Amino acid sequence: REWSDDLTTRSGVTFHVRPAKPGDEERLADLFLHVSSEDIYHRFLTGLIEVDRERLVAMARDDDPQSIDFLAIDEEDNVIATAMLASDADFDTGEFALCTRQDRKHMGVSWTLLGHLVRYAQAKGLRKIR
Repeated sequence: REWSDDLTTRSGVTFHVRPAKPGDEERLADLFLHVSSEDIYHRFLTGLIEVDRERLVAMARDDDPQSIDFLAIDEEDNVIATAMLASDADFDTGEFALCTRQDRKHMGVSWTLLGHLVRYAQAKGLRKIR
């Protein structure tokens, strides 16, 4: 699939990145079992206790041309991070949200995944990302 790749962080962590698709809801649910409540707050900007099915389905959509979620998948086939980009109707400005498993923090996964998301945004012609 387009925008899938194998990436390596500066610290040597390797993972596969690809766009989320329908059917990934359970994998995303598992990711959020390994994320702090503070990180869930920052990802969704709300005081969720757990990520509900509706949000998981929205993250796994692949039919919205203005929004994409990328999954970082480790060698054991676990989702270790997710990065979402949503753009305005003119593809001028986009907003991103990123969330990484607790046990994969401070290894460069988030920065490497963010770099992938920025390359995608540039290819789509976005001028600004917040």
